[in-house]
Amino acid sequence: MGQVSTLRARGGRPAWTVENPPEHIRRLVDWWVHERRAGEQQADFAAAAGVSLQSVRNWMVDPRVKQLLGLALDESNASAPRVQMVLDMLYKRATEDEDVKAARTYLEVVGRMAPKRTEVDITIHDARSLSDEQLRAELKRAVDLLEGRALPEAIEEAEVIEDTLDEVGLDA
Repeated sequence: MGQVSTLRARGGRPAWTVENPPEHIRRLVDWWVHERRAGEQQADFAAAAGVSLQSVRNWMVDPRVKQLLGLALDESNASAPRVQMVLDMLYKRATEDEDVKAARTYLEVVGRMAPKRTEVDITIHDARSLSDEQLRAELKRAVDLLEGRALPEAIEEAEVIEDTLDEVGLDA
């Protein structure tokens, strides 16, 4: 529940709450989130609403207005229609333009294709016993492997931490 009449605004009126903002704040939030065009600023709203620019600036620094704007933007930006528009655009580019990257992204987003994962875990047990020369050789070998300049050698000792069919490409 919001703050009630224990807080008073200037003029003795009860302070407004996020749960029940005044009409001019609702109009500001609605304009900022839904109606504002690229390049429009606070001055544009002030002129259209018939209020001073300083009033709009004061409203915009109010934590309650910031909270209302944040909530409205979160809801608007991640709304189902906007997400669907992006998915439709990806699908169109993938199918009509034969864009492979768009196809891959689309399939990953809809859960039909797992993104490629490249993980390299290198563990040296008790590296304190290695000489500086041995450490340099291990580091060079690791860099060569990561940059594709060397073929991996046979693994003499390894411990499987986790093994799933998905990781080895055998998923259905």
